Amino acid sequence: MEFLFRDSFVCRRCGRCCREYAGRFSLPRSQVLEWREKVFDSRFGRYPAIKFVSMDYTIQGVDGIFFHPETGEHLDFCPFLKCDETGGGVIGGVCSCLIYSDRPLGCRRYPFTGEFVDLSKTVCPVVRDIRSKLKKLRR
Repeated sequence: MEFLFRDSFVCRRCGRCCREYAGRFSLPRSQVLEWREKVFDSRFGRYPAIKFVSMDYTIQGVDGIFFHPETGEHLDFCPFLKCDETGGGVIGGVCSCLIYSDRPLGCRRYPFTGEFVDLSKTVCPVVRDIRSKLKKLRR
């Protein structure tokens, strides 16, 4: 059944996954090491990529990987999400990733993580639509 889901998935670029999940993905140590040499554009401006993540890779009690590049404050959603204003803000317009070719592994795989994911709780409208279609096929 997963191949039906995977083959049907076409991102709508709504940005919901970047607001709800991107801060919860882990960033593999190998990717953190790659980011040490890069500079990224973000909604805060242009900064060394490593300023957005913790150098100790895991911080107890913090659910997320992104931090403000100047204050170090934990961010609620991805600093690399860019959306046009047609929808009146971040959600509602067409969104894109400012670091698409360097995005975290979790973002690359979303929603196909390779592990069981409870899709009943997803914020992704495409996943919800496909899930609904699969339910109808099972009937």
